Amino acid sequence: MLHPAAASAPADDLLQAVLEISLTGIIVFRPVYDPTDPATITDLAYVHLNPAAQRMLQLPACPTETLLTRYPNAVDTGIFAFYRDSFLAGGQAATTSTTRPTASTTTSTWPVAAPARCWW
Repeated sequence: MLHPAAASAPADDLLQAVLEISLTGIIVFRPVYDPTDPATITDLAYVHLNPAAQRMLQLPACPTETLLTRYPNAVDTGIFAFYRDSFLAGGQAATTSTTRPTASTTTSTWPVAAPARCWW
């Protein structure tokens, strides 16, 4: 059962609170489409990183670069395909464990979960 205070709070406020206190890194991406083929996603633009994701990736809340600009090896590691395919799945959540591309020469393995679509 939902706490009475939570039941009366607007959904946006609840979402913002969850993003702020979550210990799980949450990234909201916006797909970047190929201008010559609007059905093809060519990159992912960062919309928002919650504080946990900011700490994990050492990025600001709204990075200006895209995923592939920041991590060009995300194609080779499969992380770009995972995020793209999750978005294209049309509503199904997906989970994988993959090697996260990092800005340095080291990598770390972490579980990744991505909702297929987020209209935010």
